[in-house]
This record gives sequence, structure tokens and C-alpha cells, in this order.
Amino acid sequence: MDNLSNLGTPLELTVEGESPHVLGTGHGTLAFSLDSEIKELLKSPAASDWLKESLSLALKRDCVDAANDAEVLSDLLNRRCEEITKAALSRM
Repeated sequence: MDNLSNLGTPLELTVEGESPHVLGTGHGTLAFSLDSEIKELLKSPAASDWLKESLSLALKRDCVDAANDAEVLSDLLNRRCEEITKAALSRM
């Protein structure tokens, strides 16, 4: 039996004033929970405008491409942060 036949249907996330974003496929509570988490983050005053805008743009893209690009970005930013921190500590 093919696992692809059980993927489910795409979920849509609608942000006020925007067209729906397709989140991908999912099942039941897990998918609903992710949808709710994304909506809350996009509405949160604690989240930066950069994060909200980046997430909104990523939701409009192919989910695999967006996730891969986010992973590359995360890796580069983490390594940059480590280098800056090490350099600052070495000057102390």
C-alpha cells in the first residue's frame, strides 16, 4: 500500500486581509494545533515584525523549499552568532 494515499488534504490558514495560505497536509488535532500556533504567532505582539513577515511569505511558498531555506538561514545565523559571541568573549 502506498503511504502517499494517506496524506490527507491541504490545510489553509487565513490571515485577516490576506488570501488563504496552504499549510500542507495533516490529520486531526495535530494539524489543527499547528494551524492555531501559526495564527497565534502571526497575531502576537511579542513576535517581531520580521518573523511575522517571513512566516507569512514562507506560507505562500512550496512547503519543502521554505523549510529547506529556513534551515539554511537558521544555520548561518546561529554560526554567525557563535562567532560574534566568541570574538566578544575573547576581548574580555
